[in-house]
Amino acid sequence: MRPRVLDRRALVARDWPWLREEFAAMPTLLEEDAQACSKDRYCNILPNPSTRVALGGTKGGYINANHVVGSSPSRKYICTQGPMEHTVTDFWQMCWEQLTSVIVMVTELMDGRKEKCHRYWPARADTPMPCGPFTVTAKAPRVDGNIHVTELSLQHAGTSRTLHHFWYRGWPDFDVPDEADDNILKFVHRVRAAATPAPIVVHCSAGIGRTGTYIMIDDGMLQLRGPHRVVDIVSSVMALRRQRGGLIQMLQQYHFVHKALAEYLNMASPVSMYARAESLTISLKRTQSEFGLALRGSYPAFVSAVTAGSVADVAGLQVGDHLMKINGVDLTDSRHDDVIATIERAGASVTLVVLRPVPESSA
Repeated sequence: MRPRVLDRRALVARDWPWLREEFAAMPTLLEEDAQACSKDRYCNILPNPSTRVALGGTKGGYINANHVVGSSPSRKYICTQGPMEHTVTDFWQMCWEQLTSVIVMVTELMDGRKEKCHRYWPARADTPMPCGPFTVTAKAPRVDGNIHVTELSLQHAGTSRTLHHFWYRGWPDFDVPDEADDNILKFVHRVRAAATPAPIVVHCSAGIGRTGTYIMIDDGMLQLRGPHRVVDIVSSVMALRRQRGGLIQMLQQYHFVHKALAEYLNMASPVSMYARAESLTISLKRTQSEFGLALRGSYPAFVSAVTAGSVADVAGLQVGDHLMKINGVDLTDSRHDDVIATIERAGASVTLVVLRPVPESSA
């Protein structure tokens, strides 16, 4: 299957006739050889053996969870099922051993009368909840619409650690949220701001559908901030599924990934990659045949390289700057070739208006 590398225009035009075929053509890579046990919530959703999280070490106890790495080593996750009543202690043991500081939950506890996830943290603030050798205490949650953020304290063997629990409410099983696309981006931003180098634990009920959707959005946002400003969703999903089979379970979830990433590139959105970008005016005076910069992309084009000591370098232009205007000409929706032509016609003096996205750690 040919990967599709998508930029802003391709993501915005998201009702493609080939989307259903593309999703259907990707193998789920669900584990079929292993035997389900009493610690598996669903007998057909089992962890890939090669990346399974082992409790207590490499040959330790069992938990339905996998180590998953995104397109960069900075994107480390543990994808797991929603704990059952008799696996809550296992869950907290995993969090303790993996130095977890952030938990992302994208499921309700119940769907009608069917349990989707057993409540594994205290329902009341400042009321300790014993879980085997662990004790969990929670502060009152901070609620912003369907986003609930709770600070947890996890105690074990006389030591206490602080974790942050991010709960995205109202995301149905086998489906997508009803909220606007920018709401999930706001959620991802908040999670990322609290993240540490330790893997982020992400779970829904089975640990594949909504879990994979969340991870692909988070990783896709990173790819779009990268040096090429594109995201290869097909290759990324397949790479994720090789680590935990079945990630992104439904076509509508795959579609939702595209919609959310398109919103991330929407300059009018308060949660886009441009939302906190710095607008700068930079003047270039041509003292030689070239300004000393290379451009990539379109809608808008961005600086992909700056030659050391060149006119562009001395003027303060940086890799990653998006070209919004040249001598007053709006380039926001201009193709790459048109941007190059505008620069060539500009003459010896060029005034650029650029947007400089803030680093991820500040976003």
